[in-house]
Amino acid sequence: MRCMLLGRKSLRFMLAVVVAVGINCFEALAARPVARISGSIAASYDGSVVARFGDAEMNIATLDAHCYGGRFEVEVPVEQTTEVMLCAGGEVLARLLVAPEQKASVEFVDGVPHFAGANAEINSAMNNYLRKMNFRSFTPSYRVELAEQFVAVLDRSIEIERGRMLRELGDAPALLQRWAESEIRYRNAGYAVEYLRRNSLTDSVSTATLYDKSRFPFDHDELISTDYVEYVANVVRDSYIECDRLVGGLRAQRDYAGAYVAAIERVAKTCSSSEECDMIGTMLLNMSISDTRSPFAEVMELIHDRQLLSDEVIARFDAKRRGRADMRRFTEHTFERLLAESRSKVIYVDVWATWCPPCLREMKHLRKMEKRLENESIEFVSLCVSSPYAQWALMVDLPDNRAANYWLDDRAQAELDRYIRVRSFPRFFVLSGGEIVNDNVQWPSSNKLIDLILRGYVELLNQSRNE
Repeated sequence: MRCMLLGRKSLRFMLAVVVAVGINCFEALAARPVARISGSIAASYDGSVVARFGDAEMNIATLDAHCYGGRFEVEVPVEQTTEVMLCAGGEVLARLLVAPEQKASVEFVDGVPHFAGANAEINSAMNNYLRKMNFRSFTPSYRVELAEQFVAVLDRSIEIERGRMLRELGDAPALLQRWAESEIRYRNAGYAVEYLRRNSLTDSVSTATLYDKSRFPFDHDELISTDYVEYVANVVRDSYIECDRLVGGLRAQRDYAGAYVAAIERVAKTCSSSEECDMIGTMLLNMSISDTRSPFAEVMELIHDRQLLSDEVIARFDAKRRGRADMRRFTEHTFERLLAESRSKVIYVDVWATWCPPCLREMKHLRKMEKRLENESIEFVSLCVSSPYAQWALMVDLPDNRAANYWLDDRAQAELDRYIRVRSFPRFFVLSGGEIVNDNVQWPSSNKLIDLILRGYVELLNQSRNE
């Protein structure tokens, strides 16, 4: 990849190309043909421009260069007609269809893309369609209690979407119409899986109701959900926690949506051209994961072999988790009891949320800290707030988790606010001598410093008890 020097005014940006594939693993980058994209963006813009292929992401190259006057030219490795998203500041600037050995260009005027070169007509039609469609307005509410109610809302949404799609793309090329139809189909399949996942503990959910064949083109047990990609494509900092979440996610997908890989193969067989396959490829699973680090190896091997986790594999993970963590619900008497217990020991409290990246980073350090101080008169307590119960349970139920883990619902959080108000995460504080002695203490990642502080509180507590 390269960035050409084509103007006068200085503009520095990074162009990171990330690729996601649905069926085939990556070939060597050097062996792939390229498409060339050129264009211009506002000269006043200063930041990163990202090219994305597909629904999930994977870095294959990074460019850091000087461009001038807002102009750029980039070579994108593709094997067939591919949809590329140009993004900046977390927003999609434009989408283009590019093909090997072809040239496409886009000029941004007042934020609106103007296309030339290969596929210019289709690119213009696609971006006009996407600008007019407000997909957020079609996202259903997951709070309805009955599956029948959710299905009624979903069916109505699909009907409205398809009607708008036909009005907007009635004269558009057939390939673009098929892309839009697939986008509606798979996005709503993802909504159905998400509803089932969120309501899996209720008796009102019926998979037969959610996955009716008249709603989607494939059997109900072969639907593809973008929710699944979260468990397969993302790698968080603590691989052990992620592996545990991965297994739980795979179990849910196996139980609720069935053979996803079979859907990939069926979709591929229904395509009459490579372009069609690539157009719907953004909705397919990422089968190119190659991380073999422990403890991912066994799970990744199964994914590479296009198999879902067997009952035996899940049973082994369940056996490892069974009875490992101390998991409790926070009640109106919990904090009073903790204060009472702190008269005889120091309690280090962690307030966190499952969606908080710094919280997950500190969790790894907290596990190490628990082991370092296991012989001290120190208890570790973890309070999870503003988070789904099922996700919390999956993340804390680990073999090396020595803390007392509490999940707080809205009422419990209000109870906690009576003693300490926490509005940023993570938050760590210390209980000792029946009171809060430090309401914002150092994080576990401070290592020796936090060890020294806690040992100091233990010494002070012992002195006060001996007086």
